[in-house]
This record gives sequence, structure tokens and C-alpha cells, in this order.
Amino acid sequence: MITPLSFPQRRMARLVHLHQATGALHLSAALRLRGPLAVGALQHALDVVLARQDGLHVTLEPAGLREHAPAPIALARFAGATCASDVHDTEARRPFDLAAGPLIRAAVVTHAADDHQLLVTAHHLIFDGRSFGILCATSPRCSRIAPPSSRR
Repeated sequence: MITPLSFPQRRMARLVHLHQATGALHLSAALRLRGPLAVGALQHALDVVLARQDGLHVTLEPAGLREHAPAPIALARFAGATCASDVHDTEARRPFDLAAGPLIRAAVVTHAADDHQLLVTAHHLIFDGRSFGILCATSPRCSRIAPPSSRR
């Protein structure tokens, strides 16, 4: 289903076309994770949060926003000598395919067995500063929900 753009979204769409390759409309945040990381639980928590938010699985078309079924977020992983700030900068600038989606991505940088950073980058078309607060507040609760494959 395609939803017509609201007035603010039309303004944003014009900005998108002007600044698409620059990353100027990308929002990024880093969250420090201390302790051993269960990547499967983190992946599941992100998927649960994203599945609950209809606005996070849309793409931009000339006629408006097309809704898609929720899909798992790809969680890129970086380890070792990788500098988190370099990964963060690269991910923040990497363009989104607005027509194909998704318009959000995540990466984990592992510094040590008990020291990690979760980097989340989203297009401003679907995300704002308040959304990061909700994501950070909700993800820890969702990580306590066992993934479907481990429920018996």
C-alpha cells in the first residue's frame, strides 16, 4: 500500500533528492554495550523493536511511502583493530536505497570480549532523535524475550 506524503514529508522528500548522496539526512547513534554480547539476542531485540514500528519498514516512491512487511535488520559486525569512530562515520555517510530499503541499518563493533558498541543509522525520513531514545529504552527489554527458535 502506498500512503501519500504529508506536507512535512513532501518537504523532506525534496531535501532527500537534493542531499541523497551526502548522508546529511542520516541520523546515527552509538550505544556502548558492556559485558559478553549475545549477538543472536541483540539481533532478535532489534527485529522485535523494528517489527512493532510500522514507519520503520517503508520505502520512498514518487507517489508516497510504500509499506513493506517487517524484515530482519542486517547486523554488520566489525572486530579487532577496527576504530569505532571510522565505522560510525562510514555507516553514517553510506547512502540508503530509498526505493528498495531498508532505511535503517545496524552494526556492532567489538573492542574486547566484554566491550562492544552498537551503531544504528537511519534515514531521517523514518527516524528522528526521539526514535533513538525509544530504541535504546525498548531494546534491553526485548533482548530478554527469547528468540522464537529457542522457545520450547
